[in-house]
Amino acid sequence: MNAADQAATNQDAAQLRVRLSSLLAAGEDLAEEWEATLELAEHLRTQRHHAGKDTGTAAVLTDLEALVRASAAFPTAPHRCRTVAELRAAIAAAERAYERLLRQHLDHARNHLDTHPGAHREQ
Repeated sequence: MNAADQAATNQDAAQLRVRLSSLLAAGEDLAEEWEATLELAEHLRTQRHHAGKDTGTAAVLTDLEALVRASAAFPTAPHRCRTVAELRAAIAAAERAYERLLRQHLDHARNHLDTHPGAHREQ
């Protein structure tokens, strides 16, 4: 491998390490923040109510998912993968785990919103 190819591989590996670290941090945040998800769902429902928008569960969950996905977690310590292929495999696994955890949070929020309608009934 020539010097240019090695530099590109090193840059790819560095970017992949940041991606993996960010995914792991986001997963850690979600794993620990179940109550915060419910509080955020309630806050979003209240915002929608005050704005005269649909406060139904589906609308609130759409906002919640978009907000969680847009949130940036601070990267954790770099994962110890030795090759780009190992990094890609670890990222794929972390992405699958994050998606499962996000779905669990959305289900948790859905159950809460459906069973605790509060003052904001569906319009």
